[in-house]
Amino acid sequence: MSVDPVELRAVASRMASGVCVVTVAWRGTVHAATVSTVLVLSQDPPLLGVALHEDSRVAEALEDEPTWSVSVLADDQGSVADWLASPGRPVLGQLDRVPSTAARSSSARWLTGAAAWFDCRTVQRHVVGDHVLVVGDVLVAEEGAPTVGALVHLRGRTPGVR
Repeated sequence: MSVDPVELRAVASRMASGVCVVTVAWRGTVHAATVSTVLVLSQDPPLLGVALHEDSRVAEALEDEPTWSVSVLADDQGSVADWLASPGRPVLGQLDRVPSTAARSSSARWLTGAAAWFDCRTVQRHVVGDHVLVVGDVLVAEEGAPTVGALVHLRGRTPGVR
């Protein structure tokens, strides 16, 4: 017998998780999504995993585009997390209101002011329930300013996001 999905969500909300944004350049547009499941899977070789809802544009884009970026949001970037998690936001110009710069090793974007950044190249994809786990070889890992803390999601909410 499995746990009810609503109960699982409530219980799992007790686990704090970092809030990140995955970006990928695909078909002439940069796509972005807020995610809270990013894992350092291995240090040697350096591998990062990200879980994306199977219906997301970013998951679809990563079927074709091998490189992507992750920005670990800073603790003052709650509004960025909220915007890039909003259903129905426009496909074009998602990052027009979010300062960003070209990623170091992919054609994606790094969000300005983030706590850290990664550039990755997909090495594996796994369908896991209603999500896709994308595993990437870490091409670049860079820290932000030493005084910047990471944004955390806990108990179904992100501090600073309404």
